[in-house]
Formats: sequence, C-alpha cells, structure tokens
Amino acid sequence: MASSFAFLATFLAWFFSVNAQPLDYPIAAAPTTWTNSPSLQHTVTSSDSSTVRSFILRLNPAFYGPSFAAGFYCFSPCKNFFFSVFIVNPDSGGNIVYNPPAQVIWSANRARAVRENATLQLTSHSGLTLRDSNGSLVSSTDVGNRSVAGINVTEAGDLVVFDINNSSIWKSFDHPTDTLVLRQKLAVGMRLTARVSPTNWTKSRLYLTLLVDGLKAFVYSIPPQKYFESQISKDNMGNKSAYMEFMNGSTK
Repeated sequence: MASSFAFLATFLAWFFSVNAQPLDYPIAAAPTTWTNSPSLQHTVTSSDSSTVRSFILRLNPAFYGPSFAAGFYCFSPCKNFFFSVFIVNPDSGGNIVYNPPAQVIWSANRARAVRENATLQLTSHSGLTLRDSNGSLVSSTDVGNRSVAGINVTEAGDLVVFDINNSSIWKSFDHPTDTLVLRQKLAVGMRLTARVSPTNWTKSRLYLTLLVDGLKAFVYSIPPQKYFESQISKDNMGNKSAYMEFMNGSTK
C-alpha cells in the first residue's frame, strides 16, 4: 500500500510539473546557443513550403492564434536561412500550426543568408551574434559595454536585448527591414526597404523613409527618384525626434 501511495505521489508531482510549464517561451537568458538544424524542437513546414525553426514564442493574450516568434526561416528547398522574427499561429496547446504560413516581420542581415548548422549565440558581452556554419560573422547586436542578461520577444513583436535591470539595450524595432507592425514606430531617418521578391530577400531599389518634412518613397539612384510623398503638418514634424506610428491599420 505504501508503495502505491509513493507511486501515486510521484506520478502527480510529474503530472503537475509538466502541466505547469508555460505554453510560450518568450524569454531566453544568456548564455545560450541555438544551432540551425531540424533538431530544433519547434520546427514547422507550412503550406507554402516555408519552414520555421522557432526557439522564442510569445503567445498573444488569448493563448492561441496570431503570435510572435523568433528563429530560423527558409523557403524550400531550404538551402538559405535567415534569423527572423515572424508571426505564427499556435493552437491552444502552444504548438505552431502549418497553415496559415508564418509571416516574417524582421530579419538580420537580409543581404546574407546562412546555412544548416549556422549558430546564434546569446552572450553577456556581445548580445546576439549570428555566424554561418563556417564560423564567419553574419550579424551582431551593438550592446556597447553593457552586460546582457537575455532576450525577449514582446507582445508587439519587438525583439529586445535587455540587461540585468530589465532595461533594453538593443531592439529590432530600431532597425526595421521591410515591415511595420501595429504599435511600431518609424523615426525620422529610418527606412523600410522592399525585397526583390517574396523568395529573394535581397534589398530592392525601393524604399520608404520618414524625413522631417514628411513620409516619402524613393527609387534608389543618384540622386534618388521620389515616387510617393505624404505631407505631414509642421505641428507634428519639424524635429528629428518626430516619428510615425502604425496604428489600427493606418499610420499616424
């Protein structure tokens, strides 16, 4: 009888410890290293033949549906990968489903893809460092002399490197690529540069930027050729600290 109670107690302890684990995993502490390989636990191939290998997931407050994740992303045949932040659709168990496909909102160094067995290192002295499988440096976060405690994907989709005081050191929102999400700001001087195509992530010649006299789009050339302009009132602009924010499907 005593052994039966001991077994039951052990089983219940195991059951509740497993079920007490969070469904999402939005924060990672330094030091940590992730290797780009199929062995990453949360790997999903979607209906459009894209694959995500996520290791950071921030579930939305409903605990299912569109959420933000970070990891490696590729298109079939998956010879080229990018470390990215993307929108995924987990089920109620926190498992990323294959349809609809992930939507990338930010990537590190779009000019250079990485291959299988590339590594992303999170360290206290360098923050995030992405290296290809041959060890060559692809990208890194500028953290200055500050000590990094970890990374976090926020509910807004911002990838944040933070210190021991939970203060941000580096944010992906400060380095936009080709997409704005709700609540993301585009400050004066920042730009969004379109990809060449959905499967070719090289920067195209088309870019959108916020200047002190308004929001403008250009074709890159010497000099740049303007093809779109949205005037902004001088009450809202006129200084380098001004910004545009994406809110409720429109910019403001």
